[in-house]
Order: sequence, then C-alpha cells, then structure tokens
Amino acid sequence: MPPPLNIPVLKVEGQGLSKKQQADLKLMEKHALAWTSANGRKYEDNDFPANAAALGPELAKHVTSWRRPSEFAAKPELFKNFWEIEGVQPSKLLDDRWFLGAVNIVAGNKDNI
Repeated sequence: MPPPLNIPVLKVEGQGLSKKQQADLKLMEKHALAWTSANGRKYEDNDFPANAAALGPELAKHVTSWRRPSEFAAKPELFKNFWEIEGVQPSKLLDDRWFLGAVNIVAGNKDNI
C-alpha cells in the first residue's frame, strides 16, 4: 500500500540537491515571487494553511502559535548551501520522517550544529 500523501518519503539523491530538485526549487521560487508581487504581501501556501487543518487535530492541539521564520530567526533561509547537504536514514522503530526532514535542512549548514 502506498504511504499517505501527507507523509514525507525519504529519498537519497547523493550530495546536495539533484538537478531535478534544483529545477523544482527554481519553479517554486518563481511561483512564490509571482504570488507575492500579485498580492502585495508575503507568500501564503493555500495547500498548507497556518491552522489546525495543516497538522490534523491531534498535533494541532500542541501548537501555541503560528509564526513565520523571520519572527524567530535573524536571517532565515530555506537552503543555506547546496554542496554539504547529506542524506539521513529513517528509524526502523519510529515514524520520524518529519523530524529527520527538519534535521536534514538544519544540518545543511554545519555552522548550525
């Protein structure tokens, strides 16, 4: 049975972002910039709204506030570099894919660790 659509699937692509991931990133950036220009405000993803529906009722009850990265980081960046991002391995015992995805992003810059 395929995994649910809201569960990340880990793929090892080698060092850094693959060419496909880089192309996808450029397309997403282009879309987000067009949206912000058209709407005159910061980008909002309609598929992932800042409300309980984005997480589901069980996880949402633990959320005390929704904040943008600029509200808790001085210079937030989604991808700090493309050359030292290393893959992570999921646990065989825990469903920790969301956590590992976040760790992989943070670990993209060794100065953060």
